[in-house]
Amino acid sequence: MTTRTDAHTSTRHSQPCSCGGACCEDTPCNLECHIRPRFFCGQLLFDEDLTTMVDWASGKLQLQRFRDGWGVACGLEVRGDPDNPTGVIVGEGYAVSCCGEDIIVCTEEKLDLDMVWHEPNPCTDPETAAVEYEGEGERRKRADLIRRVGQHGSASGATQDVIAEVQSRLADAGKQDANDSVGTAPTRWVDVFATYREEDADPRATLRHTDCVEAPQCEAAKTRESYELYWELGGADPADTAAQAWCRGYKQCLCVLHQFADAFGESGESGESGEVWSDVRRWLLDWIDRHPPHVYCDLRELVCSLTKEDPAHRHLEILAKLVLDCRGAYTRKRCHTCERVTGVRLARVYLGQLAEDRPPRVRYIDNYQPFRRKLSPTTLPAPVGKTNLGSLIGERWGEACRRLADLGIAATPEMLEYDSVADLLDRLDTDCDPVVGCGDPVTVLVTRFDEDWDTDETAHRSTVAQSIVIGFRTGYPAGAAVNTPEAAASPDVTDPPEEDSRTNESARLRELSGVTDVGAERLLGAGLTLETIATDPDAAARVEKALPRGSRAKAAQIVAEAQRRRQETGGDGPGGSR
Repeated sequence: MTTRTDAHTSTRHSQPCSCGGACCEDTPCNLECHIRPRFFCGQLLFDEDLTTMVDWASGKLQLQRFRDGWGVACGLEVRGDPDNPTGVIVGEGYAVSCCGEDIIVCTEEKLDLDMVWHEPNPCTDPETAAVEYEGEGERRKRADLIRRVGQHGSASGATQDVIAEVQSRLADAGKQDANDSVGTAPTRWVDVFATYREEDADPRATLRHTDCVEAPQCEAAKTRESYELYWELGGADPADTAAQAWCRGYKQCLCVLHQFADAFGESGESGESGEVWSDVRRWLLDWIDRHPPHVYCDLRELVCSLTKEDPAHRHLEILAKLVLDCRGAYTRKRCHTCERVTGVRLARVYLGQLAEDRPPRVRYIDNYQPFRRKLSPTTLPAPVGKTNLGSLIGERWGEACRRLADLGIAATPEMLEYDSVADLLDRLDTDCDPVVGCGDPVTVLVTRFDEDWDTDETAHRSTVAQSIVIGFRTGYPAGAAVNTPEAAASPDVTDPPEEDSRTNESARLRELSGVTDVGAERLLGAGLTLETIATDPDAAARVEKALPRGSRAKAAQIVAEAQRRRQETGGDGPGGSR
């Protein structure tokens, strides 16, 4: 069970009940609109009026979490306890909860982690650990009740099944010898948290003559703003886990391209047949009806106005707009929300044995990110050492360039060019491209939509028609003749060919089955020429990696064709070595 400090284990103080009303229950802290109380001469004041004033002031202060962020502002360092080998000390300090509440620790607090060795081992029993220590919402509230019952024997709101589960866990822990537990998990790690709590204070007698329902004889006249320290068994890197979940959602914006390609082929040709064109238009209208655009609100009318005589790129442009619209909505910064039971992460503590016959002890404490939430605004998630550029999606290139410069990221724009759905997928269906590492060269994919506005406001038209960021790619733009330090130091990577011969080499690669214009540039960017593909023993794996849409079978086909062409030329000439 998760243990907490004995000094601060109070339940949250509920708001006072109004006359004839029900008490308010804790809810997730969302962005709420506030009503400021107003007083006037001759007004009859009730406790509700004064409490509303306090709640309004508190709510206004908590809005700082959207401006300045939340996390540890100062102090709250976690260090080893010299008097307890399995304990830690949390120093005094100040933090802001994810709900904007002030967490003030005025004196040092000790936290005993000895109970870690009575927990299920997440390595040998990952299913149990996942159920007990991951997630939010009702599962975490239940876990909170289990912790309290385990420590104090009871807790407000605890049901019989919660109490029975605690008794079962304690019985199992009593049967298991501590050394056996250590033997199955020689090293364990836990994350230490701090959370906000309120306690009733200054009890006073109440008037007996009142209209309030069930008025108590004694009522707390003050609320002590306190805190609670607790630990949970550590899991995977929290920053990396959050980034992976975000990337999965980001890639969902390409579903429109994948499903269109499944329905009409990767060439995306609408065909000259009226029946095929009607199917394409019907498919697009159905998608737009099921996924209403956020900013490109006229897409449905645009699809309805298209005819089979229109250029083929028109429906490809609509697909590109759908991707951009989805990505823009997904990456747009929103006001964050969280459960009130969510604590501020302070540190990760590693416990283990120096030898099999030695008792467990704290071995190392990590007070740094990602295991420590420093005071900062909520941003798009990224692993440690990387930056999420997703907030630039939909921005004009000029603004994106300025913001990238502020971040110290050297980026180069590249116009998104495509002649088929396969081209769009080759350019956009990469790994989570907005998440870039420190020092990575970044190519910013921009696009331009020339709209036919029914207006004479040329200034407005020129603004809308500016290049807009639609995606990113780690690496140099297609066609750039550069040698990265990594490529120079790696023996299995061929330097990109010089600019004067790159055009010819690109043409040779495009002669291979399944290699598009975009695919040829990607192969060259990865240092793969026709000669390299034919002779490198690892060519298939490198081709598959260079082509996002490339499968292992497709890569093997390209390698086999390159080898055949090299044999036909005897390793010399246009397809041979240069």
